[in-house]
Amino acid sequence: MLIDATTPVKDFMDFLNEKELCQVPCKVVFLPDNDSVKGEAETGLAVYLPWSELMYVAGDLSGIENLTPEEQHETVLQSVAHEYIHHIQHIENRDFDEDEANSRAEEYVKEFCERREAETEKKLEKLFP
Repeated sequence: MLIDATTPVKDFMDFLNEKELCQVPCKVVFLPDNDSVKGEAETGLAVYLPWSELMYVAGDLSGIENLTPEEQHETVLQSVAHEYIHHIQHIENRDFDEDEANSRAEEYVKEFCERREAETEKKLEKLFP
């Protein structure tokens, strides 16, 4: 379960919570003015701190060249999902597995974007039959 009601990725967090992947809350701190977050060992777009079950997410990806605003948003979603998988791994007392975190994050972002696109199409069909 992800907790934070004020971020621009709230819909995505709600989507992940609907999947009931984990019942132990992971608090999310969204940093809209940061282009990166420094963790224990490295700097990245997001960081999960297992001892506090807390995730920090950078929200300003405008400095990344060649990314459209939509791609920037999807990159933030990917980062949230990736770190959330690390939260689940931590809760299950497993080592962090980057391959699993990457593949599951990609899967969830793809599913979320497809669902959002289908919902938008349905709304447009109602407006313009």
